[in-house]
Amino acid sequence: MVGVSRAGKTVFLSQLIKYITDYGQKIGLSIVPANDSSTQFVELHPVKKQQSLPGGTPPGHFEQPLCFQLEKRIGTQIKKSTIVLYDVAGEVLVQQDIVEKFAPFISHSDGVIYIVDPEQFENVATVYDRNLEERVKPELVLNQISGYLRNPALEKVSELRKQNPGLIGEEEQRMVNDELRQIPIAVVLSKVDERNVLDAMLASDPDCNEAIKELGVVLGQNGRNQSVFNAKAYNKLGKALNTFVSNNAGVLRANLDTHFTDFAFFAVSSLGCSCENVEVDGRQVFGPIDMPRPKRIEEPFYWLLYKFGLLEADEEVYSPADKFNVCPRCSSVQTEDYDVEEDPAFNGLFKNFNKEYKEKKNHSLRCRICKYTW
Repeated sequence: MVGVSRAGKTVFLSQLIKYITDYGQKIGLSIVPANDSSTQFVELHPVKKQQSLPGGTPPGHFEQPLCFQLEKRIGTQIKKSTIVLYDVAGEVLVQQDIVEKFAPFISHSDGVIYIVDPEQFENVATVYDRNLEERVKPELVLNQISGYLRNPALEKVSELRKQNPGLIGEEEQRMVNDELRQIPIAVVLSKVDERNVLDAMLASDPDCNEAIKELGVVLGQNGRNQSVFNAKAYNKLGKALNTFVSNNAGVLRANLDTHFTDFAFFAVSSLGCSCENVEVDGRQVFGPIDMPRPKRIEEPFYWLLYKFGLLEADEEVYSPADKFNVCPRCSSVQTEDYDVEEDPAFNGLFKNFNKEYKEKKNHSLRCRICKYTW
């Protein structure tokens, strides 16, 4: 989980952890802490009415990994998985003197939640942050994330070359090294129920109003909560957020297309209410004016579970990313159209007696890296 200072990452994470057991129940899963680090994190970063919001993650500070045990019933069996959340300050990724200490956490990630403050976008009125120019731009952090993320296709190609050195050449391996990253990244717009942010979003697309609605559950025929990602609730909002980001954060949007094959936009309110300066016991406090009730903070988490194969979806999930064909053998996205009739390997009068030719007659794609067809 990555975000620059004052983007709301720490508040988001504290609220997500605080209610993660309830969020698991909403999708028919059991999610419980695997150690004491999550309880300690919430205690150290409390989010309460008329109490100062927790400070951000100091650059260079190591947070304890937050581990959770996830259990899903499949028929008469229970599938168990371990989910580990790690909090990284976005600033460290652009500070060469300390980034190497945190790079391993990013390079071992299977997914990223990237918290972005919409007040850093164009056409969004600045209310709470008067020093926007001093903050690290979200697109710069995004570029660093892509640079440190692992490359699953390169890992697979290296493995295949060890098994069969003649299958893939060095030049093809270098091509895979430069591919877009296939690690899913959830780009989360924070503070969306603040009036200035919501007004800008609605001006871009009225369907952004979905962002301030509660995320409902998907019920099965037996009345139980289904273990699915609620695409029906997400898709309208996802399309609207893509329009908003494209119109107001063009560089960030372009960088996502340049570096990632799999990303989606989300909008959350970690508080569900406004913050004001109030006097509490004779001192000034800037905090929630009501009891915090977060909205949709579970949605990007659900989306990653869906991407990990731990959830299905109730319908096709909207994606703003370009569609890529992934090679089933080497995982590369460098593919091309394939027609067996144009394949020189099957020239000749006796190709109809060739077993491989018959198998490939229905194939329409070929991997440029390992030459696999499907």
